[in-house]
Amino acid sequence: MPKKSRSAWTDAFRSGVVLVMGVEEHIAASVRSAFGQDLGAFWSGHVIADDFFSANHDSERPKRLAFAGRAVEEKGLHRALHVVEALDDYELVVAGAFKASDIPMQLRSRVRLLGTLEKSALASEFSDARYFLSPAARTARWEELFGMALAESMASGVVPLSTSHEGPCAILNDSVLSESLFPESRFVELAVRFIRSVDDESASGRWRERSAVAAGRAERYRHALVSERWCEAIRSIVDDSG
Repeated sequence: MPKKSRSAWTDAFRSGVVLVMGVEEHIAASVRSAFGQDLGAFWSGHVIADDFFSANHDSERPKRLAFAGRAVEEKGLHRALHVVEALDDYELVVAGAFKASDIPMQLRSRVRLLGTLEKSALASEFSDARYFLSPAARTARWEELFGMALAESMASGVVPLSTSHEGPCAILNDSVLSESLFPESRFVELAVRFIRSVDDESASGRWRERSAVAAGRAERYRHALVSERWCEAIRSIVDDSG
């Protein structure tokens, strides 16, 4: 655990914090390991809005890639653009506060900027996409520690492709989904190869298989399940104090 993080958690526990929720499983384990197994650090998970689970997974989807994120360089839009450039039969939809000037002139006919969307509208866009690109780049101060849009796209049956940051590695911790985790330096090359392989007509059903696995994995972030984890954690604190 980084020194800065350890200091922050230490201050929190000294101030009387007895329950830590809203963190991912690997972060909760790290907190317990650093400060003692008896501390109340529980995995609850982020919550995905129900809108994302309503997609029709049986319908045929157009050759469409999706990208969503903050309009900052480390989110990796430039890599997503390189992927769609290499796949000339695909288009890319981009959610976030991006401008037309962020898109090279030669790609503007195949890249559609959605702007910042409400969850229901974003879910609708994801339901028509085949692959979600999460090509984030590490910096000295930042790494993708979760990836909300990645998880939301999976709930909509979109097949995820991501750089191997800590958050996406936890989300895609599955024997099938982990095949679409790539190092930053080779993301474009391997993502293009992966999509072409899955889309190969001789590999019928490969995309649907991965779509179903992605949607199933996202179930762990449903509101009802996360709420139940909160209830269980609070009950355990109450029982211990009684």
